[in-house]
Amino acid sequence: GVGLQADGKVVVAGTTLSDEDTVFDFAVARYLSDGTLDTNFDGDGKVITDFGTPDNQRTDEATGVVIQDNGRIIVGGTSKLLFREDFALVGYNSDGSLDPTFGSGGKVISSFDDGTSSNPDDGIAAAVALQTDGKIVVAGHLLTQQTHFALTRYTKDGELDDTFGAGGKVTTDF
Repeated sequence: GVGLQADGKVVVAGTTLSDEDTVFDFAVARYLSDGTLDTNFDGDGKVITDFGTPDNQRTDEATGVVIQDNGRIIVGGTSKLLFREDFALVGYNSDGSLDPTFGSGGKVISSFDDGTSSNPDDGIAAAVALQTDGKIVVAGHLLTQQTHFALTRYTKDGELDDTFGAGGKVTTDF
């Protein structure tokens, strides 16, 4: 994913291998308008974010990035633990640090699994958009026994927006 800041800086989000070489993490880089890495962003222009813990390794893949009016950088994608995939968001301050006021310590994971099936539903995020009111929309697909469109909407601070769909989530069956 790619986002453009008002000052001409370019923010790119994707995926990188972690130190274990088997688990992927969100990777974000910021470039100046001349294409050089912006060293004011996390000290070297790059930041890696892992949703897992030492006991629960997660595979994380970033697919989209938006920049809020306050300069907060929102990166969205998918986080996978064992056989379940969930929508994931990270909020970064303009210096590349996690924004503790976004979600829980800067991170959000949203599951589409309702807990009623032995085969959990997988939510795989593909895109992130920012509404004019600052709310964040993540689109992707939901894998159950068939594929559905899936949407989540969050407040500007990373909380699921209860005024959207069912608890901030919408799925569409084709």
